Amino acid sequence: MENASAPLSPFQSARALRWRLPLLSNHKLRSCRHNSHPKLYPGDILEFPGNSYFSHFGVYYGERDGVPYVAHLTIRDSDTKLLLFGRAINAAVKLDPLDVVGKKFKVRNYLDDKHPPRDFYNLIKPEIDDVMTKPITFDILFNNSEHQATMFRYGVKKSEQSRMSPQGGGRESKFALG
Repeated sequence: MENASAPLSPFQSARALRWRLPLLSNHKLRSCRHNSHPKLYPGDILEFPGNSYFSHFGVYYGERDGVPYVAHLTIRDSDTKLLLFGRAINAAVKLDPLDVVGKKFKVRNYLDDKHPPRDFYNLIKPEIDDVMTKPITFDILFNNSEHQATMFRYGVKKSEQSRMSPQGGGRESKFALG
């Protein structure tokens, strides 16, 4: 049970009110607009469709000079492309304009019911800024962009798509790695 006397930051209290709206989950509430993207909040997980097996994921970072940015794990600018068994040694978390990462996306805060989202300005943003300076090993089953996005938002590495990939032994996912 939640402690009603525990103070919440303005970010947490605004988010908590939105999540408690009856009968609509956070995902359903924000994806019901037609012909437009949902309103984004810093810390939202964004899913960019790819092929039949994997999607590409990132975390909405906010705007700089009116341009929306996404932090995402990528090997796009790396000299090393996917190596043996879906691994790349020289991956990195990059901060790119949203439309460079992808024009089609959806908000996928799918673990909000199981794990409370962490505060963006006190926890997620400093972690993103720190990890952008470090090399990361990309692994399609154990450290992909979805793992990185859930680690930022929830502090927990999770990937539904790695369970559903042919290598993971499960059924196909509906999108692919971008």
